[in-house]
Amino acid sequence: GVYHFIYKTVLSNKLLDWISEYSPDIIYAQPFRYSDMKFIYELQKRTSIPLAIHIMDDSISFLIKPNLLFFYWRKKTKNVFQQLIDNSVVLLSISQFMSDEYYRRYKKIFIPIRNPIELGQWLPYTKNDWEVSDTINIVYTGRLAIPNINSLFRFCTVVDNLKKSGINIRFDIYSIDDNLKFRSKIRYFKGIFLNNPIPYEDVPRLITKYDILLLPIDFNKTGIKYAKYSISTKTSEYMISGVPILLFAPEEVALTSYAVENQCMLSVTEDKYEKLTSALIRLINDKSLRESLAKKAFDVVRKDSDANNVRQDLKLLLSSNFKNMNT
Repeated sequence: GVYHFIYKTVLSNKLLDWISEYSPDIIYAQPFRYSDMKFIYELQKRTSIPLAIHIMDDSISFLIKPNLLFFYWRKKTKNVFQQLIDNSVVLLSISQFMSDEYYRRYKKIFIPIRNPIELGQWLPYTKNDWEVSDTINIVYTGRLAIPNINSLFRFCTVVDNLKKSGINIRFDIYSIDDNLKFRSKIRYFKGIFLNNPIPYEDVPRLITKYDILLLPIDFNKTGIKYAKYSISTKTSEYMISGVPILLFAPEEVALTSYAVENQCMLSVTEDKYEKLTSALIRLINDKSLRESLAKKAFDVVRKDSDANNVRQDLKLLLSSNFKNMNT
């Protein structure tokens, strides 16, 4: 709670002058923290420019941690978030799952728009051969933190045991995080390799060399709360790669709903070692499954996450709402 007293984002006259000179038709914002919400609300009130908010994570549900000022800050955060909703001309979400929940909570329609991907950066490297070599190569790129870390560790135990049983398997992890606790826990595991992150522009070239991509989400209450309504940009990047995806995530999160609806990933929705192991072995041994999942994911993501189409849809949406306000 003290954080919110110490760290504030304030409107400067310089920023207000620049906005006045630039004269935008609409303010597009992605609120996450309380300070973001407060700043956006005050900016809209000072400028009277129509506001569009795009919710990427359900931070309103997990932003305030238990502390002496928990109830005070929870009330303030909920109040300012409601003010943003009430004063926005366009309401956007990151998934249909979130839109459904937010309609239930706020009785407002949130239009789902995913984070897009630039197809031109990925298509030259998209995988089109699903044969595997003597070694099965699997990769995960992302954080070593909530809401992935526990499921990631569970997967590491599966790889370790398969490696020790004689299966040639390698699991590479690329992350910006140097999680010492996680590193210590897998220190003596076989087949697990922690790597430094690579430049974003090199990611398409990297992951398309692998046989399987892992998408993990934690099954505990914290993991579910963090990830329940969000679908990361990484999901679209994995799908366009042409590499089959193994999803290890709770049934009740948006990503699982999306994967099951589109049949574009092999999903394991129970936190059970045996089921995860069985699914991984099935994916390793079944070339036709790897190919069908990869092709389905590729087709789905080209339709819903192409940056050119998403930009055009967003532009039309914002401009139509702006015109409606001025007619």
